[in-house]
Amino acid sequence: MSLRHNLLASYLGQTYVALVGVLFIPVYLDLMGAEAYGLIGFHTMLQAWFSLIDAGMSPAVARESARFRAGALAARPFRQLLRTLEWLFLLTATLAGVLLALAAETLAFHWLQAQALAVDQIAGSIRIMALIAALRVCAALYRGVIVGSERLVWLNGFNAVIATLRFVLVIPVLWLGGVSPATFFAWQGLVAAIELLCLATFAYRLLPPQRGLRAAFASVLPVLRFSAGIAFASLVWIASTNTDKLLLSSLLSLAEYGHFMVAVLAASAVLSVAAPLGSTVLPRMARLEAARESTQLQLLYRRATQLTTVSAGSLAITIALFGRELLWAWSGDEALARAAAPILGPYALGNWLLALAAFAYYLQYAKGRLRLHLMGSGFSLLLLVPATVYATAVAGAPGAAWAWLILNALLLTGWVPIVHRSLLPGLAMAWLLRDVLAPTLPMLLCAYGLRWLWPAMDGRGTIFVGCALFAGLVFMAGALGSSAAREYLKLRWDVRPGPGPRP
Repeated sequence: MSLRHNLLASYLGQTYVALVGVLFIPVYLDLMGAEAYGLIGFHTMLQAWFSLIDAGMSPAVARESARFRAGALAARPFRQLLRTLEWLFLLTATLAGVLLALAAETLAFHWLQAQALAVDQIAGSIRIMALIAALRVCAALYRGVIVGSERLVWLNGFNAVIATLRFVLVIPVLWLGGVSPATFFAWQGLVAAIELLCLATFAYRLLPPQRGLRAAFASVLPVLRFSAGIAFASLVWIASTNTDKLLLSSLLSLAEYGHFMVAVLAASAVLSVAAPLGSTVLPRMARLEAARESTQLQLLYRRATQLTTVSAGSLAITIALFGRELLWAWSGDEALARAAAPILGPYALGNWLLALAAFAYYLQYAKGRLRLHLMGSGFSLLLLVPATVYATAVAGAPGAAWAWLILNALLLTGWVPIVHRSLLPGLAMAWLLRDVLAPTLPMLLCAYGLRWLWPAMDGRGTIFVGCALFAGLVFMAGALGSSAAREYLKLRWDVRPGPGPRP
């Protein structure tokens, strides 16, 4: 499948998944109440921490799958690696799920600050959360095989189906089975089981059959060094993006925590815009590196950076400038919009900077050299987590949001150039100035100029249309500052006269 088709499928699929995940939140709030939605937000946060069980193995499997597809790895060693990891994932996910289930009553009694929901109702929901988290951890292994095989059209179509089951069809299930957290999470558990079964079946169809395979833990050793770097990076990612959520889940009432998670989820739309490009170029970069096509690798890397700068940046800037209006138009709740807007803007801008800083990781992933990533991740862990905890303690949720923005700005401008100087000499400042800053400056100038001139918007539909138009104009300003976009437009519009007699 071509890179263009995979990229289009990733954008369509992940945009749909993000939209259905966000658009129906007001419905959940209206049906179940803020406390029940706070429990859903707690489940989302737990799922992120559970992903640490992966220990970097599913991205490593994606890379080995790409190497197998490129002919750099034989079928039998790859199948044996997969069989071994299946046992490791099953054992560790089961153990973690059992531990969480055993801690359910303690969390319900002593951690979550519920006022309306009964403690036994919360504990029962947490036990189902443990099952869901274990199933989805196991599903990540097979997802890695499919991503590395670049079967992203199928994967994104399947993700859209699962998202529909998870976020849309749960509403009639709640009407029929009773509006309660138990019904909601029981349905999510069924969907997680279906997801795991389908992903495993499709992943096996991509590989040639091999008989007599047994788990051999020695087969994991070659990828341990690579996956260790990813695992440590995952630890940093989870700690830096979820420490505030974990802390606030205990400090805030469950209803207030639900409102906080609404803002965080709305800001994640920026990452949803950037994620399809990252998931598409990552296996392709690994293939280009395996084929020693360094010129094509660097060209793809820089074009992808510019596209992320413009697409994610135009959305992040629009959300930051119209946060309160968008939250009100989306939820219809003025109190929620007033409380969440100071959180939404900094989180959205911080997510944009994080999406750009992630390109340094993509480069190291493709080259299989994660030593610098380990060093940078260790420094980030020492800096990000205490800063987030301190800012949360001093200023609450808005303080955590501003800490997130400032620290990601430091990561992008301070550490990413060091990675570039090591792996792509001569690119460090060119990448930052030409691929990031050059499209960003026109976007900022356009956005702040337009915001000053923009008319007041009253109706909810008018706000959505007006913000979409605003984001589109900011996007076009960024595209004019992007050398890749200008080159594309020149090729499309440079019409030369055909052969024929001249006057």
